[in-house]
Amino acid sequence: MTQQTNLALKKLKGIKPKGVKLRAKTNFEKLFEIENILFEEYPDSNSTSLLHNMGLDNKLINKCFVNLDFSESDLINYIESKLGFCSEEYEEHVVGCYTGRLLSHLCDLNRKKGKPTIFHIDGRGEKFNYLLNDAWDIDIDTVIVENFKGEDICNEFAFSGNVNLAIFRNLGEDSVDKVGYRGQVDLMVADNIQTSFYIQTVGGYNAHPNLVIAKNFNEEFLINRYDSSQYSCVCARSGVISIEDSVGHFNRVLSLFNLEKLLLKSTDYTVEDDKFLFNKLFTLEEHTKEYEQLREDLKIDEILYLADETKGKSKNEIIELTNQMKTIYEEIKHLL
Repeated sequence: MTQQTNLALKKLKGIKPKGVKLRAKTNFEKLFEIENILFEEYPDSNSTSLLHNMGLDNKLINKCFVNLDFSESDLINYIESKLGFCSEEYEEHVVGCYTGRLLSHLCDLNRKKGKPTIFHIDGRGEKFNYLLNDAWDIDIDTVIVENFKGEDICNEFAFSGNVNLAIFRNLGEDSVDKVGYRGQVDLMVADNIQTSFYIQTVGGYNAHPNLVIAKNFNEEFLINRYDSSQYSCVCARSGVISIEDSVGHFNRVLSLFNLEKLLLKSTDYTVEDDKFLFNKLFTLEEHTKEYEQLREDLKIDEILYLADETKGKSKNEIIELTNQMKTIYEEIKHLL
């Protein structure tokens, strides 16, 4: 940790000049003070690869977050204040990772208060590269992130953490990568992600019952662990994936050996090397009755309807709708 950062941390603790009564800083203002400390620790473009590979320094974050308390509205206001703010890529990385750490900390604060965290943010079409990155070990009840341009949004979200319900909607390029890869995600709806490479999700290494519904992807799907070609990728080791209304190109599906079922609505797809999809692939065209029965049993249309209904709703309405989605998950998880 740099000498400048040590000095900044002392400032964060507050020094009261003799004879002067200072106004207490608001929680919102403290978020910007910590941001300044992070920029002193990661001051230039040399920080980019470090942040991309390692995220923010845990010791520094732990020191900065001591006694830090803030609300969901503070975090949303902070994120909105940063829209269009960063002019350099390293600044985008710092702020993006910081937002992910802040959301993780908010979940910890709420847990200590006995409250679930239900976080919803709508970017209204604004750009925010790397938003909510570095939330690797987050433990969150519900997250809805929608309408953000930019790249690498919510990447590695809950990589080794837990999410009960996630809705990612209308997000920019290469977003929602490796969600819950070594953790677990019960129910996830990914809608209109402008992906040009891959998405890896669905419980990763954990044999945890989960359902992912993907729709309106602009690129073709590639199901594989890694691939250098420019396709979208859904990687799964457990649970069920339902791909809605998307072109599918499924190539070298090695990492699907524990996938329970793959449902394809599209009739425009190809499969190469499908030995691991034997008795797992159900298509509308070739397995019409089985496909329709599975969709009905898994209540996929009901889930999609409720997810769509969250658009433009108030916080209380979103809580009610997402609670209905989680109730459906409890009813169907024995099928996953």
